[in-house]
Amino acid sequence: MSTEGTASQADFRQLVREEWGDADTIAAWRKWHAKMSVQLQATTDALLEAVQARPGLRILDLGCGTGLPALDLARVAGPTGWVTAVDLSPAMIEIAAENARAAGLDNLEFRVADAEDLPFSDESFDAVTSRIGAMYFIDIQRALGEIRRVLRPGGIVALAVWGPPDQGSYVRGMLGPFFERITLPEPPPGAPTPFRFATAGALSSELRQAGFRDVHERTAILPAPWPGTPEEYWQHFYEVAVPLRPVFGSLPPDEFARARSEAIELLRAHYDGHVVQTTVAMVIASGTR
Repeated sequence: MSTEGTASQADFRQLVREEWGDADTIAAWRKWHAKMSVQLQATTDALLEAVQARPGLRILDLGCGTGLPALDLARVAGPTGWVTAVDLSPAMIEIAAENARAAGLDNLEFRVADAEDLPFSDESFDAVTSRIGAMYFIDIQRALGEIRRVLRPGGIVALAVWGPPDQGSYVRGMLGPFFERITLPEPPPGAPTPFRFATAGALSSELRQAGFRDVHERTAILPAPWPGTPEEYWQHFYEVAVPLRPVFGSLPPDEFARARSEAIELLRAHYDGHVVQTTVAMVIASGTR
């Protein structure tokens, strides 16, 4: 069991379902899917490297959202492999399936499922991945236990989560002016927040506790280019960064407008006229069953 009590877990689960099932959230992720695939391609590549993705593997991707990195995994797995991608949100799954059809990929399937209660037989997969999803596994040990159960012996899990917010120019540019104006309270233990596993060793410790061996973790500063203007980049962040909406909503309208303008100016320093060349800190952790 995780450290938080059952009542807190129930509250956290409800929060996650409401945040990621919201109609505006779904619309935003559909709207920005193509550009986000460019922005986070380096993170996807790092995840595929950590999980040792290759042709012929059966791979499970958790919290797939609108289909990334499942589509990249399917391309690597090839016609002799298979990817199963799951998400809590039926609407996200529908969009992901649309994106797979548009990409001409037929070696993957999408299913609605919870990482803490996977509807798959023991030892069904060669590899399991999750890109920017593990922070929202409420009972992380239960989820990792399910991952270990569905992995074959020798199979690898690789997880990518947000790293320290003060590293890389992406989070500093988007949120720096807001954090200068707001002091956020410390979240409860186990709360599903974006930076839940940003501290070095936090995620790898969970993997070891769950019984994984050959555990590796690194914090990498990766490219996160946005093919558009600083104004568009910030608007995208505002629309898709669901858990951070309370940060924005806590400011009076005039202060919000000033903070937004300052954030856009910070991003403009990385703009070459075509692309905003930011970087992002990511924690990449892996382990073997």
